[in-house]
Amino acid sequence: MWSGNSTMGSIAAILVPWSFSLEKTACMRILSSPVPLLDARKFTESMSTDLQFVIDDISNEDTLAIGVTWHLEWQGRPFPFSKGCSFYRLEILDGKRQIVYGRDCVEPATKPGETALVLIRAVTWILQRFPQLADRL
Repeated sequence: MWSGNSTMGSIAAILVPWSFSLEKTACMRILSSPVPLLDARKFTESMSTDLQFVIDDISNEDTLAIGVTWHLEWQGRPFPFSKGCSFYRLEILDGKRQIVYGRDCVEPATKPGETALVLIRAVTWILQRFPQLADRL
């Protein structure tokens, strides 16, 4: 567990080179270094020490790629809408493994449920009838 202090930012500073990019699905944007480091620092500095970042599971099959599932806890209790998963790709740079790409997927506060399936079917139907639209995606 990481509590709301500079631990996470310190680890990121060691593992993340200046060429790092982070795809954040919650805000639909890709951040390129040094922005992800500043974003991580801002997040950890704004957290209360009562709020902890908890890693639920980490993949360990590939030495140059890692998947992580995580959630936040407030005083040992799950924090609402705070589950997520992250994927990181690493490269060996200057003899050290460093994170060069990351993607964070955070649990949405609103749950689309069946509506998501209806929307996917509608978009698929449109793309089948107008395939040229796929070039704009």
